[in-house]
Amino acid sequence: MQLSDRIFKIVGSTVLATIALQGGMLHGVTREIPVSTVVNARQNLLKFFWQKRGDYPDGRRRGGATQSFCPPTRGLKELIALIPLTEEGLTAIALTSSDSPTFWFYVPPAASGAPWSVEFVLYNKETEEDIYVTPDDFRLSEESGIVGFQLPKNVQPLTRNTQYEWVFSIVCNSSDRSGDMSVRGLVERVSEEEERAIERELQAAETQRERFSIYSKDEHGLWYDALTSLARYRQQNPRDREGDRDWKALLESVGLGEIASEPLTDCCQLEALSVEEVPE
Repeated sequence: MQLSDRIFKIVGSTVLATIALQGGMLHGVTREIPVSTVVNARQNLLKFFWQKRGDYPDGRRRGGATQSFCPPTRGLKELIALIPLTEEGLTAIALTSSDSPTFWFYVPPAASGAPWSVEFVLYNKETEEDIYVTPDDFRLSEESGIVGFQLPKNVQPLTRNTQYEWVFSIVCNSSDRSGDMSVRGLVERVSEEEERAIERELQAAETQRERFSIYSKDEHGLWYDALTSLARYRQQNPRDREGDRDWKALLESVGLGEIASEPLTDCCQLEALSVEEVPE
């Protein structure tokens, strides 16, 4: 039995749906359906559901220069980390299934047009050691936009159920770092059991969009997996309008709609650690 026609009429906060079915059965049946149900079914927007692992009071999603060391910026003036917030507005502990996730940031354009000097630091809070620090005077390959930093392959992989702090800074004056634009947050790799459950769902998924949704659903809440997989898809399929809509919806769901139209830049390849620098 197939639907041959659907007529929706919005009355207040309710939709009166007149459904005509083939074969004469249930012809002209009127049902009340919440407007949100119809809108969500029609638009099918991607939304991220944060898994409540806790917050990070010291986290910072937005970072402006505290002093006048940084050159002027154009347009959106703040450095922004692409991470979710809790319902209370605190930085959320973002989850991943990857042992080498990609971290994403919006970097504002400098008025001078020159690429920024930046620093990325990853720190194991349990062992109290730096896992990775960018080389001195590391500069972006692009002027501005949304940039992704993936850890080099020889960096110590993330341990499961361990919290890592990251700090990303625009270095405005290498002689006095108090004026840096900085953002910071926490990332945690999920357990092996959780990862296996996700893998089973991913194997059953029939489309790439279903995979995005699996990462984003409330029982998983894998922020970095959802964001990175969708970002890579957009880079590989720049003319896919549905990918653009999903990207915008994902960012809007965590309060970052203002940067959804910013370009994804082909940056940055972090330099691999030398053998002497690899933590034991």
